[in-house]
Amino acid sequence: MSVATEPSTSNTGFLFDTYSYVRRLREAGMNEDQAAIMAETLVSIMENRLVSKRDLLETEARTNRNLQDMEARTDRNLQDMEARTDRNLQDMEARLRVEIAAIDAKVETVKAELQRDIAAIDAKVETVKAELQRDIAAIDAKVETVRATLQREIETTKEQLRKEIEIAKSETIKWMIGLALAQLAMMAGILMTLLRVLPGSH
Repeated sequence: MSVATEPSTSNTGFLFDTYSYVRRLREAGMNEDQAAIMAETLVSIMENRLVSKRDLLETEARTNRNLQDMEARTDRNLQDMEARTDRNLQDMEARLRVEIAAIDAKVETVKAELQRDIAAIDAKVETVKAELQRDIAAIDAKVETVRATLQREIETTKEQLRKEIEIAKSETIKWMIGLALAQLAMMAGILMTLLRVLPGSH
């Protein structure tokens, strides 16, 4: 295989010194055929990868068009998404309103039930209170009756004690008078006896 001794010029205007490249490969230990194949392969790869200014401009234009199309599609998608989001929010808001209304209705029902229960409890409390007041009044009346009875019994007992004391006092006075009379009689008898016994009494 012959090796190019002139710099190679590609179709894109790219200048590559194949001779220097082959020489360096041979200096590195590669034989001439292998170095030539490597140089040709490298030139082919570089030609395939290099693009002209026109290709770049066309690519840029296509890219700009693609970007514009993408932006337009993105705008449309965003608009569609916003519209769907608005509809979803409106639907959600409507459902929430319905649910809130249902909850409010339940709250009002529970409130009414609680008010009825509270009213019933208040009525029961008032009934129990009235019964307790009647029971207390009855107990007070019984207490007053018992107090009056005890007072009468106490007064009766006091009267009986006074009478018994008067009787005992009278009996004691009578007993003391009788005792005093007996003592006087005894003393008189003793005196009489002494008068009879003493000499010169006749």
